[in-house]
Amino acid sequence: MPSDIEIYALQPPGRENRIAEAPFVSLVDLVRALAEDISGLTHDPFAFFGHSMGALVAFELSRELRRRGQGQPLHLVVSGFRAPQLPQRRPPLHRLADDRLVGELRNLGGTPPEVLDQPDLLGLVLPTLRADLAVSETYDYRSEPPLTCQVSAWGGKQDPYLDEAELHSWSATTSGPFAVQRFPGGHMYVVTASTTLARQLGETLTEKRVQRE
Repeated sequence: MPSDIEIYALQPPGRENRIAEAPFVSLVDLVRALAEDISGLTHDPFAFFGHSMGALVAFELSRELRRRGQGQPLHLVVSGFRAPQLPQRRPPLHRLADDRLVGELRNLGGTPPEVLDQPDLLGLVLPTLRADLAVSETYDYRSEPPLTCQVSAWGGKQDPYLDEAELHSWSATTSGPFAVQRFPGGHMYVVTASTTLARQLGETLTEKRVQRE
């Protein structure tokens, strides 16, 4: 990433040094808390990148900031998630029994096998993983005027949970420029193709900054 782009990573409750805190199970509550937390960072030009559930969070956070009169990101990059107005293709997972949920998480590929194979460690992280699924699976899309910022929809070429049409449907969320890009890999291409992703993200944000200047 270019050295003059500051990166702020989201760490919701229930993770790492916040493992003892109860995770969010509602997207509305999560987005409102986020909007409060980043209020001091939205005076300068900013962009959002979100993958999987994070794509949904980034989209709704953009709309929440607009409602509060705090502007919109210059660029919203959403990754690995269908357009928010589309229905879910798969049955909800967050209410599954633990053993069935672990099986689904193995198929998804986002959780390291060493976590899923250790009962003690799994017992720590499974409530947060279940809460993340609840955040996205109980999401209720509400129609609003489209954003005006640039939106890019990215995904893995071999992602079994996402097709190109679902990425292109993100175009309805903005009246500004829109683009789709797919990368080698599955749903977790953000890990397997991380170098390529970071390079592309840096180029995308630099291009937008140059256009603005």
